[in-house]
Amino acid sequence: MDKNRYFFFVSLLNQSYWITGSVAGSLIGSLLTFNTAGIEFSMTALFIVVLIEQWKGTSNHLSALIGIGASFICLLIFGAEGFLIPSMLTITITLTVLRGRLVSKQDEKEKGGDTNA
Repeated sequence: MDKNRYFFFVSLLNQSYWITGSVAGSLIGSLLTFNTAGIEFSMTALFIVVLIEQWKGTSNHLSALIGIGASFICLLIFGAEGFLIPSMLTITITLTVLRGRLVSKQDEKEKGGDTNA
């Protein structure tokens, strides 16, 4: 079996599933309506739980601090109505730039026998 051909078709099917699912979700979502009142509270609670679990699950808290810091700075700059997308972009770019440093620190701690993770 040709590995490249296999990977090509797996990627092609994966992409087609994403496109089909997105189109179907968009069409079905435009037909269904429901009250979204209160979802802000649920989403805030979800993000807090994810942050706490990430904090407890790692000994290196730099990525969580980057997320909190970037969100706070974007909140100050763009206000409550417009900070979400700039925050996500800032977090993504910062974590991508620092990825090598974050991964190497985690690797060092795993090799050193750090059991606090």
